[in-house]
Amino acid sequence: MNSINNIYQYNSKKVFKILIALFILLFVSYISIFKGITDINLKRVLVTIFKNLSFNDTEALSAREMVVFLDLRLARVILGGIAGFLLAICGTVMQAITENKMSSPFTTGISSAASMGAALSILLFTGKFIYFDLITIFFAFSFGVICSLLVYGISNIKGMNKSTLILTGIAFNYLFSSGNAALQFIANEDVLSSIVNWSFGNLSGVSWNKIFILFLILLIFFPYFFINRYSYNLLLTGEDLATSLGLDVKKFRFISGIIVTLITSAVVSFIGIIAFVGIIAPHISRMLIGDDHKYSLILSGIIGAFLVVFSDYIGRNLLSPIIIPIGIVISFVGIPIFIYLIINSKRG
Repeated sequence: MNSINNIYQYNSKKVFKILIALFILLFVSYISIFKGITDINLKRVLVTIFKNLSFNDTEALSAREMVVFLDLRLARVILGGIAGFLLAICGTVMQAITENKMSSPFTTGISSAASMGAALSILLFTGKFIYFDLITIFFAFSFGVICSLLVYGISNIKGMNKSTLILTGIAFNYLFSSGNAALQFIANEDVLSSIVNWSFGNLSGVSWNKIFILFLILLIFFPYFFINRYSYNLLLTGEDLATSLGLDVKKFRFISGIIVTLITSAVVSFIGIIAFVGIIAPHISRMLIGDDHKYSLILSGIIGAFLVVFSDYIGRNLLSPIIIPIGIVISFVGIPIFIYLIINSKRG
């Protein structure tokens, strides 16, 4: 009876930590929406939305302020939150299927491949088409998917071995990085500036269409990860034991990897490369509540959302009116943590 109570208390602590993390995310989101170069009053927002409300003759938002609130602040926070959540859960899954705590959604070379796709689109089509942004998104997404399919295809020849998967991903990462460098070398100054700006990762191209698509992706694929949470726990015990307990490791690893590929390629094609979220968030989650994917998938997602929303707020306000891309802000935060994790793993 005592052991049951201990387990219940232990799990209750995990839920409590998840709720605390959610509260922090909501608080940072509130600050990011309502505080900035131009502060937005919550009462004025409520009066604008609900016409019958009145707070001591509080005025409704002007048309310009409403655009800032809806299309810039609110949309930016929602897009960043969903993107961070998706990258973090993909990182958690990748670390499980590769049995490597240093893995990330970009392990299979998606980031460099998507960058090359975007660079190629910018180089070829800048100023030539009305729907240039859509073409760039398509190229980035396609190159990311193609790269991962090549990685998983080659790894599958060797039996979908975790080491082969990682090494093949590294090889293709270097290949597409070289291609991206070659495109930058032949680009003129304006095109080069656009390529570099895209690769930094930012939310400046926010739109409700992008939010809808990423939210739909979240609704479709997160349930798959959560339903299979115990299978991911099994993988952490080792491939041999997982197989002996009935898990088709090769098939499960392949399906999970393809889903991670689709999600990550979509996120990167919309907002560029945001490094370290997929590594840091799962590690922080693991330090707080352990490896159980029943809880770590949710907590790592919340932490990932927090990292992106917080970094975007810092990037918008630290050197205002200059906006520092999210990728740069997160890298400054992420690199020291990443080095610490490497040192810690070496000691272990």
